[in-house]
Amino acid sequence: MKAKYLIVGNGIAGHSAAKAIRSKDKEGSIILIGEEDYPTYFRIRLTKNLAKEFSLEDILLKDKAWYEENKIDLILGAKVVKVKEDEKTLILETGEEVEGEKILFATGSYAFVPPVKGHDLEGVFSIRFYDDVCHLQDYLKDKKKVLVVGGGVLGLEAAASLKALGKEVYIAQRSEYILDKQLDDELGFKLNDIFEAQGFHLLTQKNTQEIKGHDHVEGVLFDDGSFLEMDSVVFSTGVRPRLDLFEGSSFKKDRGLKVNPDMSLDKEGYFAAGDLVEVGGRPLGLWTASMEMGKIAGHNMCADDKETYAQPKLFTKMDLGFVEVFSAGEVEDYDQAYRYDEGDLHAKIFAKEGYLVGAILFGDTSKMNAMKKMVFNKTPIDEAKGAIYPFV
Repeated sequence: MKAKYLIVGNGIAGHSAAKAIRSKDKEGSIILIGEEDYPTYFRIRLTKNLAKEFSLEDILLKDKAWYEENKIDLILGAKVVKVKEDEKTLILETGEEVEGEKILFATGSYAFVPPVKGHDLEGVFSIRFYDDVCHLQDYLKDKKKVLVVGGGVLGLEAAASLKALGKEVYIAQRSEYILDKQLDDELGFKLNDIFEAQGFHLLTQKNTQEIKGHDHVEGVLFDDGSFLEMDSVVFSTGVRPRLDLFEGSSFKKDRGLKVNPDMSLDKEGYFAAGDLVEVGGRPLGLWTASMEMGKIAGHNMCADDKETYAQPKLFTKMDLGFVEVFSAGEVEDYDQAYRYDEGDLHAKIFAKEGYLVGAILFGDTSKMNAMKKMVFNKTPIDEAKGAIYPFV
């Protein structure tokens, strides 16, 4: 089997690349290989959908008819196990070989689960794929107590969904408060209070040491010696690029696969995009970033006017119904801080050397876009103080 464009991985990066290629090259053959049995879907909706009954069709980006209309050949449920670099040929787990004139790697990342004792017991989950949600929902039908390890956005979204399912939810966080990378101490502790008032059990400054049980989860032991009986554990402790395919290859890698600004690799005809790659020395692991990388890679695989990928401006938005949080830029390294409080709204801006470097909106994020623009433009602090709210 052979194609002009061969894409490995049908997450958002691979999908965006195929779409970009077809917009430029109407006839060149495209093969898109995916390990899951499904076309591309909205992975970022999984944690929120955990609380409800939903089907794969509810979260698909495009149905199979779209791929047929765009002459994109799907090979699903297939794993690439080897790359013949010089021949531009991929070997599938079945032994079948697929050749491409130009090849894009977009194999994504895997959910990182710390290798604590008992992490492989029945009842331990991470949420990365559609099937993960299905298995977790089924497992929890007759269970009551669930521990979520990790107090980042996805962990908190999962915790909220689990509580909506009627479960008693515990959240284990290594630091003193949840969303510790996005909030300062004051608002971090305020968020702790809100979650506890909603009925969540927060276990701060806790490290999971061991998951106890014979063949399934029965409890969790923490490194301070405390123990809690538990029916299930959900890890939300980040993702890591899937680099196993490139062991022994000539492709450069560190924390992720190293790419040039145009998303090409150093070997002619090869490209990479998405969670797999590192940008600015680290993997990003962001849906929007992967989408943009895939779009640029696809364009550059078939166009002469090359585009380059610029490191994105990172921000966080969380809306769980009972609380809204927005954070952008630097909220730890600053020399001036200003605040504005009105009712449930708590807004803070942070400056360094006279310029805005970070911002937090807590309780009301309606001014998020304007605040984000000011932070990323490094607005002079004297201008920023009165532009959106009267900060003091």
